[in-house]
Amino acid sequence: MEHEWWVKAPILPLFDRGKDLEVRVKAGFFLSAKVGDTIVFNQRIKRRLKAIRIYPSFCAMFENEDHARILPGHGLDQIQQLFHDIYPPEREKKGVYVFELESCTA
Repeated sequence: MEHEWWVKAPILPLFDRGKDLEVRVKAGFFLSAKVGDTIVFNQRIKRRLKAIRIYPSFCAMFENEDHARILPGHGLDQIQQLFHDIYPPEREKKGVYVFELESCTA
């Protein structure tokens, strides 16, 4: 199955710089994605969903995931602040999903 997801434009070039983890909080249409599905970002970048991991909080996620794979070129403190700016605590409490991606082969 193929899914259309959107990221902010400055994120797109990071896929070519090693971004292979996409982080979202638990929300409706993200939950329909399954391992093996194709994710199309901004109608331009295709990646296959390799794995899905769920954490109770951003703190737990950062204890287990390499932040450089989430936003290459950004420091851990900067990434943590970004997530806390985007997601209020009540949304974080729903669960943090990490989608591990891989390039699609032709």
